[in-house]
Amino acid sequence: MIFAKPMSRRLLIIAAFILASVLDVRVKAIPVELPSSCIKHVSRFKACAYLNDKTKRTMHLAFGDLRMSSDASLVVDRSPNQASSATMTLHLVRGVFWLRAHKPVIVKTLYGAARLTKGSALIFVQDRYIDVTNLTSNLVYQPRGEKAALPLPKGMVVRMARISQSGVARTGFPHAAVVRNLLKTWAQVYAQNDLSHFKQNVKAFLPNWVSAISAVGPWYRQVVERELASARAEKERLARRRAKERAENQKLRDLFRTENFIGVNPNNL
Repeated sequence: MIFAKPMSRRLLIIAAFILASVLDVRVKAIPVELPSSCIKHVSRFKACAYLNDKTKRTMHLAFGDLRMSSDASLVVDRSPNQASSATMTLHLVRGVFWLRAHKPVIVKTLYGAARLTKGSALIFVQDRYIDVTNLTSNLVYQPRGEKAALPLPKGMVVRMARISQSGVARTGFPHAAVVRNLLKTWAQVYAQNDLSHFKQNVKAFLPNWVSAISAVGPWYRQVVERELASARAEKERLARRRAKERAENQKLRDLFRTENFIGVNPNNL
């Protein structure tokens, strides 16, 4: 499972969410780092919270590269042992994040988590939902409340939203990315003098998008067939349970009638 529940560093993560809410009040906020200046020296800290309201920033971390929009906020959760091979975890609070991973990295949000390796992904975090787009990586995602992670093919996007009463994040069907919307969001992580890298990364992504468009029909068919089979199995299970309950209730009614001589002819007593 992607969703683990470590006890350590939880207060720092909670603090990041609270501070992000404070910065959302549109005053002229300045970037906040906890501990101070931890972004420049992230390898020295077990965890680092960064809440921004000005600058598009690029970070080079143990797993690879991270670009984020000017309103991005996150917590970098590093392994306590610097020599450990444990996977780094990023807690994304809000904003647009582009990740290029050379090593596995886990991304967590309010509505779900993702794990990617060897490639890039774009994650757009808003208050009401998050969009996860697999650009060129091997990626699995796990809506909050679900027990298992699901693969997201390259060139496709999935949306995870608010938690339902059953405790599971509302999640749409993955679909091929809408390029116009994607490029508009993706561009938010690049400064004006860095657009050449943006064009290179888009060029690398487009073949995966074309493949997603051509594969979406058969892939959707498989997903729908799997969902229908699951729904049929659940319907049959409920029907068997209701039949069993009806049979048990009938036995109890018959026993009650017998014990209380209901429906018995007095002449036969």
